[in-house]
Amino acid sequence: MDEAHVSLTHRDFRPDMEKLVIVMRTVPVPVLLLTATMPPSMEQDLRTALACSVWEVIRAETTRPEIGYEVMEVNEEEDDLNVEIAFRIKKEMRKWSRGRNGELNGNERGIVYCLQKDWTKDLCKFLNAEIGEEICDVYHADLSKEVRTAVYREWVEGTVKILVATSALGLGIDYGQVRFVIHQGQSRSLIDFSQESGRGGRDGKEAHSVIFTSKELRQKCEWIEKKESEWAGHLTGGFKAMKGWVEGRTVAGVKECRRMGLGLYMDGKGTNCLSLGGCIWCDVCEEAMGKSTEIESESESGTEVEREGSEMNVEWSQSTIEENMIVADGERGWQVDTAIKIREMMSVFHKRCVLCWVNEMSAKHELSDCKEMPGKCIRCQSRDHSLRDCMNVRYKGGYCCYKCGLPQRLGGVHVHGEISVEACEEGYMDKMLPLC
Repeated sequence: MDEAHVSLTHRDFRPDMEKLVIVMRTVPVPVLLLTATMPPSMEQDLRTALACSVWEVIRAETTRPEIGYEVMEVNEEEDDLNVEIAFRIKKEMRKWSRGRNGELNGNERGIVYCLQKDWTKDLCKFLNAEIGEEICDVYHADLSKEVRTAVYREWVEGTVKILVATSALGLGIDYGQVRFVIHQGQSRSLIDFSQESGRGGRDGKEAHSVIFTSKELRQKCEWIEKKESEWAGHLTGGFKAMKGWVEGRTVAGVKECRRMGLGLYMDGKGTNCLSLGGCIWCDVCEEAMGKSTEIESESESGTEVEREGSEMNVEWSQSTIEENMIVADGERGWQVDTAIKIREMMSVFHKRCVLCWVNEMSAKHELSDCKEMPGKCIRCQSRDHSLRDCMNVRYKGGYCCYKCGLPQRLGGVHVHGEISVEACEEGYMDKMLPLC
């Protein structure tokens, strides 16, 4: 049985599920239940509903590194939320393929989710006018099956590029090149959001999931939480959990990575953007890396130890880190300046956990001892060994240290310092590769 979670989350399926349970109790045969959106907290509820006496769960992580998550708070006293949505769509569409006459001729698609059917009609009309092309159409449960099928077919074939839909656009939708999924307001639950945002990037390429919300829109949606029990039964709290994710959970005074929060809810464990190689960063991690953070000097053995660069203000974003780590051809002076910056940065991170530092958490420990690490090597993503034991990274011509990736020399400056490659783990280990 595919999409097994709907037996708990969608009331329309319950009568049929009750009949199925009777059959399962009468005929003792193995049953395979499949779903990509079943939080650990719901496993026992499903087992009880289906009266399974013998139960084995096989679970894999559902994180989607190709999707970047964002929440856009709109002040509707100054800006119009739908105008902001249209602006973002036009921005995304600049990347889409066009012919010589400017017509859209690629396979890129988009989805905009709304919480009410009437909102889909209004927003669709508005977007077509703003974009200047009739490329949007509506999709919701009040449309006949024939109309929904026709609209979906036009979207797949490319006559329609953007579907403005309710959650009725759900099960069975599988199109690879969805480049953005936008929500006008939050989803009804994190389960629905995981399904809906997961429509993007199924070809493995970059996609964006963006929620546009405002104080006024949240007030309009208060009825959802009150009516939740009608469609969720005893499994209430989904809307509240979704609301908390949108607002952003704070841990030890630091805002939690959106990817981490979604993973903790859907999988029981999460991975933040900074420890997941090659992923599209969420807005929280982007903001954290873009901030200017003052590094205070550490207290070792109860004594303040001053260290050169320990109180410097460091402004590192994802792009600037890459620029400073990559050695390019250029003037020797630029290389010397870069070498000095790298040495200063390494001094700042002496005996600090880089991942905790960029998340503005307590970083007075080594990365290899970090409790936030997902239990796998940050270099090669393997779970069979630790970072210190990884031998899968090599660099050409001995230009970089094979253990930490730090350049040995730039513009005549010894970046790696007096520390030998063999003793590297005492100084720069756990620093350079996580930063890159």
